[in-house]
Amino acid sequence: MLIERTDQSLIARWWWTVDKITLGSILLLIGMGLFVISSASLPEAARNGVEPFYYFKRHLMFASVGLMLMLSLSIIPAEQLGKVALWGFGVSLVLVFATFAMGSTLNGARRWLSIGGLSLQPSELLKPFFVVVTALILAQRFSRPTMRVLQLSLIVLMAVIVPLALQPDVSQALMLSLVWMAQILLAGYSLWFFLALAVSAMAGLASAYLAYPHVAARIESFLTPSFDPYSQVGISIRAFMNGGLFGRGMNEGALKSSLADSYADFVFAAVGEELGFFISALLVVLFAAILLRGMARMLHEDHAFNFLAASGLLILFGLQTLLNLMVTLGMAPPTGVTLPFVSYGGSALLGMAIVMGFVLAFTRRIHFSTGLRVYRRRSTP
Repeated sequence: MLIERTDQSLIARWWWTVDKITLGSILLLIGMGLFVISSASLPEAARNGVEPFYYFKRHLMFASVGLMLMLSLSIIPAEQLGKVALWGFGVSLVLVFATFAMGSTLNGARRWLSIGGLSLQPSELLKPFFVVVTALILAQRFSRPTMRVLQLSLIVLMAVIVPLALQPDVSQALMLSLVWMAQILLAGYSLWFFLALAVSAMAGLASAYLAYPHVAARIESFLTPSFDPYSQVGISIRAFMNGGLFGRGMNEGALKSSLADSYADFVFAAVGEELGFFISALLVVLFAAILLRGMARMLHEDHAFNFLAASGLLILFGLQTLLNLMVTLGMAPPTGVTLPFVSYGGSALLGMAIVMGFVLAFTRRIHFSTGLRVYRRRSTP
């Protein structure tokens, strides 16, 4: 049944205002993730003694829930998203702190909660809510100039990155710090202040290097001039070389069984080996389309909260994508960051579904006539 433009129902208004290019790109990524995981997860299923499509079925379940969650969020009017984010932020932050009391430990990190037989990583759900909440605070700079928005947003940042660093989850803490810094710059604070924050972030990374042996080991391994072809990153690079232009074909990958996370953190390597360069490039184009499309629409948004929230969420999406691709190609030390919508991982998929649900909601009903007023309306911090 066709939806008429004169239809004023909730679904009809959503359909005629949502960014269909972004929505279509996300659906293609989800479909690509299911397609790749159906093959890339087979060695892991064999190692763990479960039926061959165990991980595929779990990913399908989370993808279905994530899709419904994303579409539900995208329907909510932008002016109500701040309240949704505040509630989500409060609940997810409580869950992050709960990991210290009742969380399960894996590889020396205490990041997961067991809920109803499922493993949940609350930090993945916290990320999108944090970005929207900080945007809500920073947007007050333009309507309530006497409010100490910078100090308040810094308190929120510390409330998030301190427990993440203690879990430890240094990569997530660093990523959220970078997104917050970008929002500070977009809110009109001086470039010199941004550079000072960048120096502080580098100091924090140096502290993590000194405090956590696994962080130091990853950084030192990355900086080592010799190349180990049998390391996880080495096998990943060889997988791309093995795949060539057109790939070896589905279920024909010879190296994915040697990758501990060929269905998760290193899923892009499985794409490169089995589907080849052209499909890998298409995957990158889809990520770029989502990012550039969203940024282009935000350039013409004059509502401070919408602009800062959507821009921050898109920066988070872009950073996570870029970091995963760089690790897979040996251009950054391993971080444990997944490839959005493609990697296996229920919590990560749900978190990214929330990110894109917010983005789709914020980019509805955008008029290309007002110009980028938020960034231009600079005032003294």
